[in-house]
Amino acid sequence: MTLPQKFDQLSMGSLAQDGFRLCPTESGSAVMEIFKNHPDTHHICIINTKNIPVGVVERQKFLSLMSSPFSYALYHKRPVTLLMDDSPLMVEARTPILDFTKQVLSNKISDINKSFIITHNQQYIGTATPFDLMRMSYVHSNRISDTLQTRTRTLHETLNKIQTATHSINTESRNLKDESETLSERNITQNQHLLESDLRIKSTIQKTEDQNIKMEQSRNYVQHASRSIRESCEKINDTIEKFKKISEASDDIGKILNIMKSISSQINILA
Repeated sequence: MTLPQKFDQLSMGSLAQDGFRLCPTESGSAVMEIFKNHPDTHHICIINTKNIPVGVVERQKFLSLMSSPFSYALYHKRPVTLLMDDSPLMVEARTPILDFTKQVLSNKISDINKSFIITHNQQYIGTATPFDLMRMSYVHSNRISDTLQTRTRTLHETLNKIQTATHSINTESRNLKDESETLSERNITQNQHLLESDLRIKSTIQKTEDQNIKMEQSRNYVQHASRSIRESCEKINDTIEKFKKISEASDDIGKILNIMKSISSQINILA
């Protein structure tokens, strides 16, 4: 029988294996035939017409019962329901294997030596043995162990990376501290230079203001001197005009003197 649906690998449904099944009306001879021809079969499920398990026949119990005198003659034609365990151990297919194992280990399920039936919504899915449970628990434990080892290696690598990053961060922090100190020193030096420059600028401004005052005084002096020069020039011009007039008057006097000299000569000649 093929399982009607897939179940998670960590659920009990993943352990389900279809085995021999009989309906409740089958006889004990059918059970004997199966166990005789299939020595590896340890149990047979009894399933009703609605595919609901109603019991299980264990190989050892069945053979033990058949070994007594007259048992075969008594049961081989009787219904298999007289030979089956009508309260088999059943588990829902979606039950996690880990949870079922915990129930077994905590003695909540005491009859673990016999096989158990796996169902889904009360419908028969398959059967499994305690060995299947131990095997899957072992596989699951190995998976967990492998996962833990992988995660441990990953964590170790991560820690190494963190240590490397921390070392790099510390180195960068020291470098940053050194650069900060150097920058602080440069800032102090620059501040001193700025203060000196500010003083020089203030001094220059003061000198400029003094120069402006002196220039203003010089400009006033130049203006005053210019006025004086213009006045002097005007006086000189007046004097020149007077000299011109005096010169013209001198020319007239000279002419008069010449005339007088001529007259004097003539008078002398006459005398």
